[in-house]
Amino acid sequence: MDTLVQLLRNGLCCIKDLNLYPGSKLYDIATTASYYKFASPLDETTPLDLLIAICQLYAVISLIISGYHILINESFPQWMKYNHLYDYYINFNKSNDEKVKSYLDKYFQQQISLAKRNIVCGVCVLSTGIAFFWLFLSSLHVTQTGFLGGVPGLIHALEVTEVALFVLLYYMYLDVLEKRSIVSKVKTGSYKDEIEWYDPDWQPFWKDPSCACATHLKERNTTELDKNLQNEIQTISKIMKQMEKDENWTKTTHISDYVENLSHQSKKESYCNLIYFILNLLAFLGYGLCVLCYYYPNSDDLSSLKFGFETHDADWWGNFVGDFCWTIEPFVIAFSPLWIYSKKKASKAKME
Repeated sequence: MDTLVQLLRNGLCCIKDLNLYPGSKLYDIATTASYYKFASPLDETTPLDLLIAICQLYAVISLIISGYHILINESFPQWMKYNHLYDYYINFNKSNDEKVKSYLDKYFQQQISLAKRNIVCGVCVLSTGIAFFWLFLSSLHVTQTGFLGGVPGLIHALEVTEVALFVLLYYMYLDVLEKRSIVSKVKTGSYKDEIEWYDPDWQPFWKDPSCACATHLKERNTTELDKNLQNEIQTISKIMKQMEKDENWTKTTHISDYVENLSHQSKKESYCNLIYFILNLLAFLGYGLCVLCYYYPNSDDLSSLKFGFETHDADWWGNFVGDFCWTIEPFVIAFSPLWIYSKKKASKAKME
């Protein structure tokens, strides 16, 4: 639903930017007035403005709820759980196996880092949702009244969105690198220590909902934690010994098929993530140009950053590029799973 509304919202913005269908009721103020008479200057709201405003209001609600959910229900509890579990593991560690110790140290640090990243992403999504409220007000011409900061308030909201998008762009770039890293590992064969690839069905107790790991940590149930940790260390040690014993495990049919499919899928995901990155980078630059034009209205000021355009033209092009890129993005989001999860055709040699 979010993807569909994003497509509709930015598609309508592109129609407004390009002034398409100028003779239609989309631009007829009287059509809006026939349903409800707004006070001035809200009475300048066209049906097109109203449709955009409704979609923007949906974005406000959706992004705030999503950001809150990511922060409160997902990332922060995960960060707390892995931090406490890692501290407990360090004090508990009774394993003399350096490989197991090294693996779990690296594993917990990665999970803590991932949870931190998700916390930052949650803050960015939440702040973007709040900032969208000023865009909603702008579509209804409320900013012209000076309410909630007026036009300067709208620009500050755009600045908040730009900062959030800049941070998310960094993580989008990391996503591309991470997916390419998986492809590189498979290509070079440097994945002999990947327990999750050797045994895809392996699930540590802290990821098992029935185990209630977070509850045990909160209640300091050391008996259950000791027992589960000891069992997990033994399981990991057993898997590692089996991997060492089976030197050619990477060539086992079912494992090689799993790894090949993982590489194939990761390669496609890296391409999609790269497209997301490029589209959002262009949107970031475009909307950033609008902010720049507000603070430097003179066409001669920072003309190189305005790509030689007059201020009015630079503002229009910046806004249009942002709207257009965020119209294309929902198409990629909607149809990419069909491509990513499509099965790779077997090679002729393998079929034979």
